[in-house]
Amino acid sequence: MSTELIACPKCSRKNNPLRAKCMYCGEELPVTDSLKKDLSSQGAKMRERDPNIQLDPLSQMTTQFQQTLAGFNVVLLRVEEDKYSMASDAVATLGFNTSSEIKPLLSLNRPIPVARYQSEAEARLAEGQLQAQQLPALVVKDEELQIDKPNRRIKKLAINVIGGTTFTLTIDGFDEEVTINPSDIVLIVEGRVRFYESDATEENTSFGKTAREIIEATEYVSEQILLDIYTRSLENSFRIRAESFDYSGLGSKMKLTALENLRVLQGILRDLAKDAIYDTAFKQATKFLEPIWPYTQRQQSWGLKRKMIGTGKVATRSVHYKDNELQFSRYSRLYYKLLSNSAGEK
Repeated sequence: MSTELIACPKCSRKNNPLRAKCMYCGEELPVTDSLKKDLSSQGAKMRERDPNIQLDPLSQMTTQFQQTLAGFNVVLLRVEEDKYSMASDAVATLGFNTSSEIKPLLSLNRPIPVARYQSEAEARLAEGQLQAQQLPALVVKDEELQIDKPNRRIKKLAINVIGGTTFTLTIDGFDEEVTINPSDIVLIVEGRVRFYESDATEENTSFGKTAREIIEATEYVSEQILLDIYTRSLENSFRIRAESFDYSGLGSKMKLTALENLRVLQGILRDLAKDAIYDTAFKQATKFLEPIWPYTQRQQSWGLKRKMIGTGKVATRSVHYKDNELQFSRYSRLYYKLLSNSAGEK
């Protein structure tokens, strides 16, 4: 990518070519032809499905590390069905998904992220490429999703019918209770989040040997349903974890299993919060979101352990964790932000 500085058209001072605005006077900076050329060529390489090639300007960094940096998400809004083929081809030019991968995502009829960059200039360029094809697209900054302010987790919900139906929510970890009206709920997002844990122990094959082999390995996979309940205020928006929720508030409607109880609770929320949007598309969308918002991963090492004195064998144990809860949080917040923007425009 070109490193030649760009002169601001207003104050003439030099700026980094990846900046969208002048760092001195705030004037919009022109996107250089070299940046357009670089983005196009990188997109072509990505379409070859080489997993070692990143479209992001910080391609030398791992995808996992990039997720911790502030980014700019290019979001494709709802597309009419007769434009699916054109939209799939246009999105594929960005290099994050192939045309065949995009079509099932478009059929969900939801706003979807189709690219993510560390540079706002590149994100704006990608946005412009989609808009040039008459496709509704916009750039959403990570900071606008406010992931650093997670929905408060609730452990219990009680239904009050005296003087008008309300919900009393008990905040997990606190004695605090919050009362909301069903009419305050504007969006409920359901997600199935998967958690992976793999535990492996390796040892050298014999004394003085560097070659190692796995002598013990286990893998654990679990899935949990999350519900994000949004009101008109983000501060009064909440999250339910199905497996650790107290369903006693259901009273006589309470069932034997957590899943059954969750379905009863969902039915009550649907009936009472009639004007709220209920989104269940995350389960179908998650595999297509992976190139944009990958699973969160971390590795934990338990160090060295000598097996037997005199054998020279040393074992090491490591545990690998992976989950897509952050992916769900971003998906959930994106929908809420776009819904809030839409309400504000009315």
